[in-house]
Amino acid sequence: MPAPEDFVKKITDRLKEANRQAQLETERKVQEANAIKANAPEQWAALRGWVKRFCEDANREMESPVFSVRDTPSSLLIVDTKTAVHGTRMLQAEFHEDTNVITCRSGKIEFKPVIDGGGFGFSDGSNRVSVEEMGQALIKSLLDLRG
Repeated sequence: MPAPEDFVKKITDRLKEANRQAQLETERKVQEANAIKANAPEQWAALRGWVKRFCEDANREMESPVFSVRDTPSSLLIVDTKTAVHGTRMLQAEFHEDTNVITCRSGKIEFKPVIDGGGFGFSDGSNRVSVEEMGQALIKSLLDLRG
């Protein structure tokens, strides 16, 4: 005896809907990956610019070359500092193009890309952070400052 048509229709409709939902989820993930790939390098460049401007401003304020930004490949950011209180220190931050993650060895800092209701951004693991907040965290890490 063949299966009732309404049962066949009910099951195939569910399967079609499940397939449609899976396709939408795949498309969403591809769009997110593309958005991260497009925006993360721009944010990294903005962060490098922010840190360079901070160093210039701080040096001008201190009337001394306290901070020095090294000429590095675009995936690296290296800042040296020498102060009477902190001695000689080095900050090395890196943008990992394969994962779009920003890491800092000296402070064990990691910023990961996120896409949420606010669009693309970076997170420190707990909160979404701006370029300025990432820059401040890097400088504080360099000088071993809290808060």
